[in-house]
Amino acid sequence: MSAGPRVTRYAIAMQLDAEDASTYCNRGIVWHNKGEHDKAIRDFTEAIQLDPKYTNAYHNRGVAWLKVGKYDMSIKDYTEAIRLAPTDVEFVAAIARAYAKSGDYKKAVEWQTKAVDMALESEKSTYWQNLDLYRLGEDRAERNERERATRNVVSVVFALLLWGGGHRWFDYLDKTFPMTETT
Repeated sequence: MSAGPRVTRYAIAMQLDAEDASTYCNRGIVWHNKGEHDKAIRDFTEAIQLDPKYTNAYHNRGVAWLKVGKYDMSIKDYTEAIRLAPTDVEFVAAIARAYAKSGDYKKAVEWQTKAVDMALESEKSTYWQNLDLYRLGEDRAERNERERATRNVVSVVFALLLWGGGHRWFDYLDKTFPMTETT
């Protein structure tokens, strides 16, 4: 995947000021958005080395770790971001998400409850939704994926019915899920 003009601009900025942590963090965001998570993690790590109190670099690296399935590393970065900025509700919600992705819904509920308590009244509904999902033992992304898959199946069925292929769909359903009499 080519670097692209935005990454190239950050490379030029780094040549001008190699000690600017925000430049590395911003380039890391570009890499992350391009799906180049390993490169993003390297840039976020460089930003943290340049400024060990740069909470957004910890947060962004935590997001990247989450994307590559390194939940323990993600939790470690979110923990540090929270240590540095304990009142940032986004960091608290992020660690809840990391725990949920790791399968530790008890910890996810614990952290998401803190996020609900910290959130502004106008923002609480989103945090409550995630809290409810974590209590059920599921992650919002998993639910969204399930809902998307369901919509896709419904779309296919509708298309088959609309274009006259519905009888084939019903034949498939009858063979796959035969009806049985109940007594």
